[in-house]
Amino acid sequence: ISVFFYNLSIFLRAFRINSFVRNKSNFSKIIYLQYLTTGIQLSVPFRLGDGIRIYLFRKKLGNFTNSALIFLIEKLYDLATLIFLLLLTNLKFKFFSFQYFLNQKIVLVLVVVFLLSIIFTLFNSKINKINHFSILKRIFNNNNLIKKFILEFRNNYRKFSISKFTFTFFLSLLIWVCDSLSFLFIIYSFNQNLLYNFVIGPLTALSSILPSPPLGIYGSI
Repeated sequence: ISVFFYNLSIFLRAFRINSFVRNKSNFSKIIYLQYLTTGIQLSVPFRLGDGIRIYLFRKKLGNFTNSALIFLIEKLYDLATLIFLLLLTNLKFKFFSFQYFLNQKIVLVLVVVFLLSIIFTLFNSKINKINHFSILKRIFNNNNLIKKFILEFRNNYRKFSISKFTFTFFLSLLIWVCDSLSFLFIIYSFNQNLLYNFVIGPLTALSSILPSPPLGIYGSI
């Protein structure tokens, strides 16, 4: 069962990427690349697999810049989804205190800034009229390579609609539900509540944000 859900999560990740691909005629190639890059990310140390993943998907996603943008979007929504799952499971297990969390002023400020950033991105209807990257362009004006990258990043960023962002979030939620259920073998081995899947899964994933050694050996130990 654990293997089934883990493979399902990889399939759904491939489906998520495929939703950004203009030519969706070769979904099997996307699935192949997803399995390949998943293996590389688990095997290569210090998050180097992330850069390799962006490089390998560059042709399918249009170019290197578009691949980097989609990777960033995926990571942001994965982070939001993991936090969401932990907050839901906390309602059952109470493994941390909301009052203590709210008392941490620095954390609270960061959360507010993060939420305001999301609101601005999703609901600012004049986004196409605002040059968010004008400061960066002026800073790197003499570097044609960096300037080209910034311009391509801006143009690709503007192509994403609110519906696309919303779809990506709910698909990410389904992905991490399946990924968390891949820990069923641990839950059954220790005869624990099934909801602990949604504690172990997100915490393991969040621990991998830090640079990891080969074979996915990180804070999950």
